[in-house]
Amino acid sequence: MGIKNSVHSEPISEFVHFLIECKMPKKLILSFLKYHYADGSTNGTGKNRQSGKEYKISHMDQINEINTFLNQEDILSRAINRFVIKGRNSIYGIDAIVLGTPNDFLWIKTNDIYKVLKCHKENYSTGIHFSNLFYQPMSRCINKNPKYEKNRFISQIKWYSLFDDIIEVMNNNSK
Repeated sequence: MGIKNSVHSEPISEFVHFLIECKMPKKLILSFLKYHYADGSTNGTGKNRQSGKEYKISHMDQINEINTFLNQEDILSRAINRFVIKGRNSIYGIDAIVLGTPNDFLWIKTNDIYKVLKCHKENYSTGIHFSNLFYQPMSRCINKNPKYEKNRFISQIKWYSLFDDIIEVMNNNSK
């Protein structure tokens, strides 16, 4: 339930370990960290923080390279499992996602989650993504507000098209 469709979050350090487990090359991990912080550093110590939009202007080649790696079939399966189906620490998975309220909802089963996300793995985006699952820092804290500074070190996955993807599955299953 909600409108922001965040499906996963974890500390950036744990997320990087996931990328290492996926055998992401060191060069791409460093590019990924530069995207995450968008301050010229790989650890959040840079002085000039940029918005995602500003960062993309001069770094689209690196973002495209990262996306090519992340949207490989085996990496995508691992990402879906970690971000949507099981999480990082559970041995149990979900049976379905229910979107809405108790009186007005849509749902999608686990096997359909894999199908619809794998179907969209070739979609182009200017942001870092695993199919329709978009990566972002919880906050880049551009204005350096101390209240939100800790959020710079949190990774977040959003599924902006969840509603549309559920409808797509429903339409395909009714044929």
